[in-house]
Amino acid sequence: MARFIIVGKNGFKTNLKDDVRASVSGHASVLIPQLADFLLNLGHDVSFVFPRAPHKNAQQYVCGPSAPPKLRLFPYGSAVNAKTPNSEEIEAFITSMGSAFGSDPDAGQPTTIISVYGFPFAPMVEALRTVKDFTHIVLIRGSDGQRWLSPKSGLSDQTSSDGRVFLSAWYKAGLAKADKIFTASDWLKTTVEEHGIKVDGIVPTPPFVTAPQDAKAAGKKVLAALSAQNVANLDSNKLLLFAGRDSTEKRPDLAIEASKQWNDPGWSLVMLGLETAPPDIKYDPARVGFGVVSPQDLHAVMHCCDGFVHTSIPTDDFEDARPSAVSMAASAGCPVIFPLRVGGVAECFSPENAAHLGYIWNGTDADTVRNIVAKLRLLTDSGLTQQIASSNLAHSKDVQPKQVFTQLTKHLAP
Repeated sequence: MARFIIVGKNGFKTNLKDDVRASVSGHASVLIPQLADFLLNLGHDVSFVFPRAPHKNAQQYVCGPSAPPKLRLFPYGSAVNAKTPNSEEIEAFITSMGSAFGSDPDAGQPTTIISVYGFPFAPMVEALRTVKDFTHIVLIRGSDGQRWLSPKSGLSDQTSSDGRVFLSAWYKAGLAKADKIFTASDWLKTTVEEHGIKVDGIVPTPPFVTAPQDAKAAGKKVLAALSAQNVANLDSNKLLLFAGRDSTEKRPDLAIEASKQWNDPGWSLVMLGLETAPPDIKYDPARVGFGVVSPQDLHAVMHCCDGFVHTSIPTDDFEDARPSAVSMAASAGCPVIFPLRVGGVAECFSPENAAHLGYIWNGTDADTVRNIVAKLRLLTDSGLTQQIASSNLAHSKDVQPKQVFTQLTKHLAP
């Protein structure tokens, strides 16, 4: 038995009495629960150190899976957190890490720390090297392999130019000391290595594994609850799904406008991750439904949907590395409409999906919407969609949790 300390954003519904919330961030709320279960089932001692609240711009949900009883929980910091840790946050982190090390009944066990997201965790973990022996694995998931590595990126509107240089240097120094670094996609590996950071391999965030019949039954229950909150017909119509944080990076406005222009009366649009429509967006309430659900419920709903539309368009400092929602949609057999040549998006699904359902996005928004509509019309071709659904299911078999985590543990402390 070995000791593992997972460091990352919380994806669990906890029973702790203090103010602890779960992040809707896909990689945190999808990867960490499955990784913790995998390690606990192998008989290891597993602790989880995490901020009480995600950064100030993160969306949160109060539902989700409960933390496994054997998982030791060590939250730190205040309930109102910023992305860049201040001195109090760092001190709280070190205190929680000390508690995680001290919770071990067998001090002789080898210890592996797994940082899920490099920023800000990797440099804070590496600061402990002088007092503790451990193996440190960093799983870079997305923006932590892009904007935080370059002082030219918009790290924060409140961060000065010198501050950006120092933050970037602090982060890169922490990554350089880590024992192993893995990225979520091949594209992200190349991006990180362009900043002089050695990457040891690819560890994707595996989608949940649920028997299709069970998932579909659970999905119908979630849709019934959403129907009670919305006017839209989510019961009899075919369903087009959008899923993502309530963020301008995800461009939910493009999905709503494309669905409106497509205007197929047999389809409804489900916008999950948003409680309401973005400001100033006009839509037909009878055709568009909104809601925020846990990642497990999202995965269940995907088994009831007939298509998935992904509209996250690159910005100056962000590009999708391997979006977990897209991976989950493909694993549920959804045909995925997606922007062409964006980060590692195409690594989420099959070549058949990539060949038919990608749209050009680098013109005006009006051009992009027209291109999305052209792909939406292909969803009415049952022969094509069945072929793509089957190929996406086959593609997802290579990223099952057991396979991904078994491969990862080959690099960890024995």
